[in-house]
Amino acid sequence: MSERRSLDLAGCRPYRTMGQSCELKDIAEFQVRWPRLTPSDDLRNDDLQLRYLRGGDVDGVVELWRNVYPEVYGSTHEFVFDPAWYQDQVLWDERFETDALDKQHAIILMENLENERPVGILLMTKWNQNLQVELTMGGFHSEFRKKRAFYPFFREILDSISKTEAELVTALQRPGTTRPRSSWTISGSISGASFPGT
Repeated sequence: MSERRSLDLAGCRPYRTMGQSCELKDIAEFQVRWPRLTPSDDLRNDDLQLRYLRGGDVDGVVELWRNVYPEVYGSTHEFVFDPAWYQDQVLWDERFETDALDKQHAIILMENLENERPVGILLMTKWNQNLQVELTMGGFHSEFRKKRAFYPFFREILDSISKTEAELVTALQRPGTTRPRSSWTISGSISGASFPGT
């Protein structure tokens, strides 16, 4: 993990009454630990489970991204097609204790227990400074998209995140897509335009 820097805010004043309306914390205190995933009855009944990336998954994950999200090629997220990117960038299930705190990215796979093949994927990014988790991008294998696994998949992920230090979860979606129902409100803004939460 990179060395934390110290920022002296002693001479700074909050804007207007900001210091009265929110809790101010020292920057060094801001940390989000990736949550442990617990088995879900909703998914187990459909022979599915959520889990983090494991050592033997990389080639299969790259292939899954090619199926799920080929339009990422040429974008700022095309690194998901590079097997070498994963080694030092994401949380590994085998190193959960250290990676849960240290790694900025985590990948959750939805695995089909019948053939032990990942059929769903979600890349998440955490921003410790904001106590924020971003649901960066994800999707389901084309052969699995009509299996009605969307709600259980995202509900379980959001419920797991709700047990962390995160105070904000952000996600963007295409207009007209179905939004997951959960105790979290998914909302945000981009380029000055905002969209309401669920």
